[in-house]
Amino acid sequence: MIIGTVLNVILELLFILVFHWGVAGSGLATVTSQLVSSLLCIVYIIKRVPILHVEWSDFKAVPAEFANHARYGLPMAFQTSIIAVGSLFLQSALNSLGTDAVAATTSASKIDQLATLPMMSFGITMATYTAQNLGAAQFERIIKGVKQALMASVSFSILVGVLIILYGQRMVMLFIGNQDAHALTLSQTYFNIVGVSYWILAILFIVRYTLQGLGQSLMPTLAGVAELCMRSFAAFILVHYFQYAGAVLPAR
Repeated sequence: MIIGTVLNVILELLFILVFHWGVAGSGLATVTSQLVSSLLCIVYIIKRVPILHVEWSDFKAVPAEFANHARYGLPMAFQTSIIAVGSLFLQSALNSLGTDAVAATTSASKIDQLATLPMMSFGITMATYTAQNLGAAQFERIIKGVKQALMASVSFSILVGVLIILYGQRMVMLFIGNQDAHALTLSQTYFNIVGVSYWILAILFIVRYTLQGLGQSLMPTLAGVAELCMRSFAAFILVHYFQYAGAVLPAR
């Protein structure tokens, strides 16, 4: 994921600034980076994870297993979808604030994504860890793991939050240069808001993925619905009163 994100940033700079491909270049950079990331995972599996090697016999349909996967997977897919719908509302609100707001958010969100990937990785790890220990009936290990993961992830989130507030604007200059002072000011507003709330996001990832690992998909789904409502509220209400800051607040 980190390699894919870094490659995405590099390719966007290349395709947009050097080749002048505009929006199409941004889309091509995203697809290419995801393709490379997927290929790296496949190569790693082939070389290092024999248990995940796929054989023709693995494609045999087992109704019970299919139903079990659907029971866990569909709520997660629905949750991701409703969050994406909320992002569309926010993007509409950002568009109404002008090109500087769009430029600042587009650039700052790339850096924000890179900063939050490790926190998301902590959460994904907890989903696997929790499911394994649930199957082994090692409930005390689950509690211990949650505590340790929270400590590690929150500590990291505080550190990266400080760094992104102090140096995030300099990284934005790689995308938009230093000529657009207003866009740079807006990007600093973005970093100030998300940076001080990273610790909340770190806790959210751990708790959400732990619940999913326990098979408790209802509460994470309801949390996703609440996030959709908040993003919609921000798009129509907060932006009106707080302008750019109102659009950024629901990101966390």
